[in-house]
Amino acid sequence: MRFIRVLSFSALVLLVAGLAGGPDDARAQETAVLEEIIVTAAKRETNLQDTPIAITALTGDMLDSFNIQSSHDMISSVVGLEGTLTAGNLALAIRGVNSENTDVTSDPTVAFHMDGVFRGRQSGGLALFHDIQRVETLKGPQGTLYGRNATAGSINVITNKPVHNTEGSFEVLAGNYNRLGVRGVVNASLNEDILAVRFAFVDENRDGYFDNGPEVERPYGDSVESAYRLHALITPSDRLSVLLTADYQGRDGTGQGTNVLRGADDVLATDLPNPHTVLLNREGFRDDQFRTLKVEVNRSFDNMDLTYLGAHYQSDVNFGLDFDRTNVARDPLDIQNGSEQLSHEIRLASNGDGPLQWLGGVYKLDEDASRFVQLQIARFGVTSATDIPNYTVNSSAVFGQGTYSVSDTFRITAGLRYSSDKKAQEDTVYNRTSRFGTSMITVSNDGSWNSTDWTLGVDWDQGEDTMVYAKIGTGFKAGAFNVANPTFNVAESTFRPEEILAYQVGHKSNLMDNRLQINSEFFIYDYTDLQVTQRDDDQTVTRNAAAADIIGFDTELVALPADAMRATLGVGYLDATFGHFTQVSPWTGQEIDLAGTDLVKSPEWSVNASLDYVFDLANGWQVVPRIRTAFRSDMKLLPFDEPGSLMPSRTITDASIDFASSDDRLRIRLYANNVSDEIVWSGAGTNGQGHRTLTGSPPRFYGASLKYAFGQ
Repeated sequence: MRFIRVLSFSALVLLVAGLAGGPDDARAQETAVLEEIIVTAAKRETNLQDTPIAITALTGDMLDSFNIQSSHDMISSVVGLEGTLTAGNLALAIRGVNSENTDVTSDPTVAFHMDGVFRGRQSGGLALFHDIQRVETLKGPQGTLYGRNATAGSINVITNKPVHNTEGSFEVLAGNYNRLGVRGVVNASLNEDILAVRFAFVDENRDGYFDNGPEVERPYGDSVESAYRLHALITPSDRLSVLLTADYQGRDGTGQGTNVLRGADDVLATDLPNPHTVLLNREGFRDDQFRTLKVEVNRSFDNMDLTYLGAHYQSDVNFGLDFDRTNVARDPLDIQNGSEQLSHEIRLASNGDGPLQWLGGVYKLDEDASRFVQLQIARFGVTSATDIPNYTVNSSAVFGQGTYSVSDTFRITAGLRYSSDKKAQEDTVYNRTSRFGTSMITVSNDGSWNSTDWTLGVDWDQGEDTMVYAKIGTGFKAGAFNVANPTFNVAESTFRPEEILAYQVGHKSNLMDNRLQINSEFFIYDYTDLQVTQRDDDQTVTRNAAAADIIGFDTELVALPADAMRATLGVGYLDATFGHFTQVSPWTGQEIDLAGTDLVKSPEWSVNASLDYVFDLANGWQVVPRIRTAFRSDMKLLPFDEPGSLMPSRTITDASIDFASSDDRLRIRLYANNVSDEIVWSGAGTNGQGHRTLTGSPPRFYGASLKYAFGQ
């Protein structure tokens, strides 16, 4: 009901403002039109409305206006995108296609790219957004141009690059839970038309919002983040550019607080506890670091463009927590994850005006990863550990895609990609007890998987303002290995690849003299051998479910009802169910047939809406109030219909108001995220004894910021 009231209020404001017209200021006399958004989803620059792909593109201004400062914050602004925080990793899903396994030996199903660099572990998806040009969310398998681990789609984050001007900004932020932060950007042209550099930074701290009980002083849920990025753009000639990038992000704090649904008496709870009250007796910690060194070379020839993208990406994700997630026992669990990857991509693309536009390339990725897990159970004199010193991935691919214009209004697109993945793992598990000494087991695995993915589509301009398209394509996610468990019960060591066949039909329209934009897509997915992660006999195991069926539609609308007003609306429907899959519940021990039940992170209905209006004051200042709301129907966090496995429907509303000077150099902002302080369960899992654990979503955050821009 709250959501219906918000939408009704928004519709009323739209109607009244539309009848009243815009302000009288000279700046408002110019007829407003929707901005053109250029995307690189097809690995070449195209207009969003001319690209036959389901894309939600959020510009840097859009991200800034709603305080979207991380990939997790973005979820409520993209229909079809869901994500849960699991052990500090962001497990993303698009249209029901997802992966819950965040071990270093498992791959994501949503490919996450930062300036074209693929981040191979799910921890890399929890990126901090700063100085961003835009974020593109590509929905549906991107098996041809993006290849590995883009079964669900791809999220591409594009940062602002150096320009030949002196400009920048500085911002200070403060909020509840003692939030303090600074953000800044400095851009300089060091040699006119040849060398320009851009430096961006973030440093923010916030206290935790969990009540941990008397035994833990520092609350869980705090945030200590810093990020630094340096771009250097070298343009020796009009045909050659070299972009050098160094990027760092650090994150530490206490980590997530988690509730347990089974108490010391081992009885399943009937009432869910307070999400932000967690009785623990060990203070957690996080120490995450992500580093990227990248070079991008673009060389233009008469008939084609050459691009080389090479990157070294390193992630270190370390955390410690209370193993049983209660204050009953003091069992410290410490986990260290490391990954180092080197990637290369070379592309050739046509640049002429002929009827055939083509692109082809090769891709290579080599990764060395490791994982060390240590558990100490002092009351039993037990120390258990799992050590994966060497986990290697060698991936290569060759791909090509072309679009042929049959006429000025009708085009055919075809693409093909061959991928090869090789993986190897050495896994050592040991138990050390004060009574029986040390026992050890070592497990080695290796495997290789190949796939040929393709896409075929047509698009047609149904007039100057509307394009319709239809396409069919595939996606592939390689197999991998389960991690051995300290109990020495090694389950099926290898799970197979998962594959998807997608049918997509959509349209993109610019109407009312480019004041109304409507993009829609209907889709059907045939999802086979999906990799499902569950707790089984004291260990986390990933198995291949037989199949799943996914059907749905997305509609996104952007409108300018008045010159000073902007409104957005997104609606998504999703029916995502298991075809046939039988699993034993780790909590009841009963075998359950999951056929016809919902996939996790697949709400039936998703709705986003936003509204902002620019009021011009007599002194030249502008006042801009904004409201954004997002509704999600209930969705499963785990496959089973048991307490805590279902996230109830929720409506989250954010609001802000900006005061901007006439020259747009000074801006004061007041904001509140999750205005109604609605708390829901946003993540589910198990603790060391196999008991259900749940993580609550953040509470209401509010505060203010002051930003000064110069040189623009």
